[in-house]
Amino acid sequence: MLMYYNYHSVAKKLIREGKLIDWYYIERHNKISPALVLIFDDFKHPVMPIREDRWNEYEQLINSMNDKIK
Repeated sequence: MLMYYNYHSVAKKLIREGKLIDWYYIERHNKISPALVLIFDDFKHPVMPIREDRWNEYEQLINSMNDKIK
């Protein structure tokens, strides 16, 4: 039996936990084009590409986390 997990919930949780190491935009990541690629300090989810239609919510979350660090 395959386990289901909510991809975006996991990505956002990792960001809120401070595990985001880096992020960048790229023309193509595997079959996602264009992609926002999130790099995490997480064994199970080291790289998580995000499709363009979800970029705004991730940009807002990343910016809000950066504001908390300052």
